[in-house]
Amino acid sequence: MKYFFSLTLIFICSFGFSQNELVKEATTFLESNQVFKNDPKEKFFLHTNKTTYFSGEYIHYKAYIVNDDTNLPSNSTTNLHFSIYDSHGELIDHYLFFVQNGLVNGSIKLDEGLESGTYYIMLDTNYNASFKKKNISEIQVVNLLDKKVEMANENDLIEEQIVQVKDLQVAFFPESNMLLSRANNTLYYKISLNGLPLETKGELIKTFTGEIVEEFTSNADGLGSVNFDYYPDREYYFKILYDKKGYKINVPLAQKEGFVIHHDPNSSNSKETSFTVRINNDTAIKNNNETILAVIHRNDICRSVLPFKINKNINNYLLNIKPESLFDGVNIITLFNKKNEALSSRYFFYDKKREIELSINKTMETKDSLTIDLKMPNSYIVANTSVSILPGQNVINNNSNSIYNAFLIAPYVSKINSLENLDLNLQMQSPKNNILKVKDSVKLRNPENGISITGEVLTDLTSLYGYKILLTSKENNISIFGKIEKNNTFSFNNLLLYHPSKFNIALLSPRGNVVEAEFKVQKQKLDYPIDSLLVIKQNTFKQYETEPNKGGNNENEYSLVSSEEQLDEVLLSGKKRREVEVDDFPDFGIINSPAELGAGFTRRKVKDEINCQGCTLFEYLDQFSELKTLRSEPGLTQSSGYHIYFKSRGINTAFGSIEALLIIDGIPSNPSILGDIMAEDVKSVKLNRAGAGYGIRGSNGVVLVELKGVEDYLDSDTNNASVADVKIFSSETTFGFTKTEDLFSESNLIFNSQNSLEKYSAIEWIPNFILKPNSSNYITIPKESYTALKLIINGINEQGDLVSEEVNLTFN
Repeated sequence: MKYFFSLTLIFICSFGFSQNELVKEATTFLESNQVFKNDPKEKFFLHTNKTTYFSGEYIHYKAYIVNDDTNLPSNSTTNLHFSIYDSHGELIDHYLFFVQNGLVNGSIKLDEGLESGTYYIMLDTNYNASFKKKNISEIQVVNLLDKKVEMANENDLIEEQIVQVKDLQVAFFPESNMLLSRANNTLYYKISLNGLPLETKGELIKTFTGEIVEEFTSNADGLGSVNFDYYPDREYYFKILYDKKGYKINVPLAQKEGFVIHHDPNSSNSKETSFTVRINNDTAIKNNNETILAVIHRNDICRSVLPFKINKNINNYLLNIKPESLFDGVNIITLFNKKNEALSSRYFFYDKKREIELSINKTMETKDSLTIDLKMPNSYIVANTSVSILPGQNVINNNSNSIYNAFLIAPYVSKINSLENLDLNLQMQSPKNNILKVKDSVKLRNPENGISITGEVLTDLTSLYGYKILLTSKENNISIFGKIEKNNTFSFNNLLLYHPSKFNIALLSPRGNVVEAEFKVQKQKLDYPIDSLLVIKQNTFKQYETEPNKGGNNENEYSLVSSEEQLDEVLLSGKKRREVEVDDFPDFGIINSPAELGAGFTRRKVKDEINCQGCTLFEYLDQFSELKTLRSEPGLTQSSGYHIYFKSRGINTAFGSIEALLIIDGIPSNPSILGDIMAEDVKSVKLNRAGAGYGIRGSNGVVLVELKGVEDYLDSDTNNASVADVKIFSSETTFGFTKTEDLFSESNLIFNSQNSLEKYSAIEWIPNFILKPNSSNYITIPKESYTALKLIINGINEQGDLVSEEVNLTFN
């Protein structure tokens, strides 16, 4: 009797090995195998406030970048390349965004002349370009002036497809890509009718005897599996009865020798996951006393190795693998022999249960708003999330991705339509071809960090020993010194340099005086290879085609479907400004800034001379009669120790507090920075008590701070130098980071009916919602005339734990 042999010995790929026979063979395998390069890689997730946009609208986004093997936020690069391609794959826009701790968010305005169609957004870094793996997201753009934009009834489209095709298909996917004679096998399948998944029943039958081996039922996606012993010199077929018609589909023939890796996903637990390696008598005798190496890997990175020897008397080997030897998410287990030949392989999914659980409850509802409370009952670390708030009946966020899928599934397998029966879906794809293909040596590109300014000093001076280069830029808040290298060259690297912007360069003597000189500055550029044409590859899987096999697989996606009204009822129009009386501030003078957000509501306070030396910005704001400041000890329930409020405001905010929104040099900032900025460095403070122009986030008022630039210091009375006497070389950037706002701007769309409002509008976008542990985290949402809400929440903490929730809420 053949019996199970259980194995628990395992080696982590990056660990050292003790000296015994199996360990030596595992070490030799790792050193000689050409498949596993073990080069670190990056993963990307793009969360947009929706997936369908009207031309001229803003795309509000947040990008997450993590390390592939750990899911920890990436700190190796700061440069994220953001490219937009049209439906033909042609590049229409390219942006460079500055990433901090693996996160960046902002807004991009779509051109009003874009044609209706599918557009593609690609995220990439210079380092990731080494591997030629693209991270691509799809969005739909609708141009209301395009006459081709029409709405269709989804049912009509499906009926039209059914009329065109009249075939039933079955695609077979044997477990680990093999059916083995004289062994127990699991056969996965996908049944489709007219190119659409078919939920139906059938029977597995022996061809010669007509004996029913097993009955089966496919699920709503047409997927299922049968388990049976494949007897030698036998053939089998599927018998499917549908719509009073019978279909006979032959099952692929079994191989005489081989290895089958069987895995039951329901048997995995927090302590280990198990696999059974099945062979038959012929395979056992042929490979007697041979070492087989079970390797856990993905994306060319080896995680762990489990070596074992074949015994001619044993046909089943039980492999028990600990969680620390597995990746979180999709894994591949592959059997190799000592010749580095792949014998068998299988996808599987292991969930380390690192997702952050959210408790979401309605706390207060009025006729105008709904306040919800988000709590993390089982997490003790702050998480940074992005939240899209849409009407419950919206049709503008179809097929949106989640951070869970983007980091644990999508980088390793083709699109999975459903997370239900995930293992079943994974078996529709085979990793064997990728494993058998020996990878060419990859020339790794360097991570990009910032922008460089390089050039040469042109001067009549014979020696520049002790001289320095001064680089200043008011727009970029830069004032730094650089060394002069050989041949009078200089280089400033890792600069946060926005484009378009201006910068100045001056030559300083050893005493710090500005010396007249000319400069030859190189154009700013990066090594990243920008693709002007994007090739969208269609995913193809190896499968056994069966009879009948005439039907095509038409998988059309319809992102905007309505049977009740035409899309052209959504009209483009400007918003009429509401007249609001704003009290004049009693001091510092009043200057209106009509070109700014909230013009008409914002008043500027020009800072008087500071009487006290060493005052911080927090202490300076405390002098404003309209503001109230509070300093508290930071803790788990507080984001910082500094807080600012408008005295006249009550509770009315997306975050459930009365704290004002702080914006420093156009960037929303945490109040914790107030204690780090000196008052002498402040040029002006602007108070927008109404918060007009800043959406829900500004509903408690906005404090806008403008800091001094280098030119302001040169202009000051305390500087002995005169700007007119300084010989400064001025230039403009030719490339750099794109500076974007993260504030949600209201669309200029007006909806003629309640139905249009519910389907095509977006309520709010919160790109940086901080979830604090052991605390309530409030969001207050305007009800307006909506009947229901949908919240899409994605996020991550510093340990790589993920937040991924989609919640539907109704009003009382």
